[in-house]
Amino acid sequence: MFLLKWLDKNLERVITSVATVVLLSASFLGVVTRYIFNMSLTWTEEISLFALIWLAYFGAAISVTRRRHLRIELVPMLLFGRRGQKLVNIVVNLAFFGFALFIVRGTLDMTLLAYRTNQVFAATGIRRWTSIAAVPCAFLVVALRVFQDTLRQFSEYKEMGKADKADKNAGSSVAE
Repeated sequence: MFLLKWLDKNLERVITSVATVVLLSASFLGVVTRYIFNMSLTWTEEISLFALIWLAYFGAAISVTRRRHLRIELVPMLLFGRRGQKLVNIVVNLAFFGFALFIVRGTLDMTLLAYRTNQVFAATGIRRWTSIAAVPCAFLVVALRVFQDTLRQFSEYKEMGKADKADKNAGSSVAE
């Protein structure tokens, strides 16, 4: 149970941290060997690319987790009250959840194709599916985070309804 809670809070950060260290190390090593020792290590470019892919997609998952992804808040703020904004957020989250699952499905097919055809990177021999797998894995995490946010938004929406009823009941008893 502890491990699941820890992963829930840290999964994306661990993956992006490891990918960042690998990316910077491989890039630094590639530059040093090329310009100081005048020899080129071909595998550093592939490792950097591999790490960059995982970093980019799980970085996007972090932005969704922190609710820092691109979204339009001004229109719902101008058109709706607080409960209406929550309802709009829930509907948008459901659409985003569907989109994330669509991406998972499509990219999972690509990953499985690369796995079945034994494609490998030329310099490292690393199987290509391991880099392609970043996309369905990250979007699966995005879908999970959007689902968690939708549950939170729905809970807040219900609490607002209870607060509105309590305010109406308090207002009607004061009027009597």
